[in-house]
Amino acid sequence: MEIKNLVSYNLWWEHIPDLNRIDYKEITKQLLEDEHKQFKFNHHYDINVSDNRIHIWIDDYVRDKFRKIDSRTLEFASKYGSHIKKDTNSITRNHLNKLDILNSPDFVGCMCLKGNATINFEYDNHREKSCIWSVPIEERKFVMWDSDMNYYIKADEDTLLITNTYTYRR
Repeated sequence: MEIKNLVSYNLWWEHIPDLNRIDYKEITKQLLEDEHKQFKFNHHYDINVSDNRIHIWIDDYVRDKFRKIDSRTLEFASKYGSHIKKDTNSITRNHLNKLDILNSPDFVGCMCLKGNATINFEYDNHREKSCIWSVPIEERKFVMWDSDMNYYIKADEDTLLITNTYTYRR
C-alpha cells in the first residue's frame, strides 16, 4: 500500500538575534507614526507600513533561514502592521484569495515588535474543527505559516506586529 499525504500545514518560529544593526525602538516608533497617519482602516485594521532598511534586513534574514529548510526561494509580496490592544482578539483571517489563487501568497510571517500575544491557528480538518494550535509570540520572535491557515491573534498586552507575506519564486 502506498500512502500520499495530500494536505500538510507547517509552522516555523525563531527569535531574531539581537544584533547592533536592528533598532527595534526605531521600528516601533515608525509603526506608531504610520498608525496615526492612517485615516482609513480596512476590515482587519491593518496599518500601511513605511519602508525601512531594518524591515528589509529582517526580511532577508527570514528568507535566508527559510532557504535552509526548503530549497525553494521566497519572494517578498507585501507587509502591514497591526496594533492589537490588551485583552482583545483580532478577527479570524487567512491570506488566501479564493478568487485569485495564483497570486495569493504562499506563506505569512509575523514578527512581534512590542508586547506579548498568542497566535491561534484553527484546524481545518473536520474531526478537529473546534481545536486550535497556539503559538506564543513575544518581542523579537518571528512566526511563519502557510497562508491558507485560519488564524487570529489574542494580545496579552498592547502588542505591535509586523506581518510579511511571501510567495515562492516562480
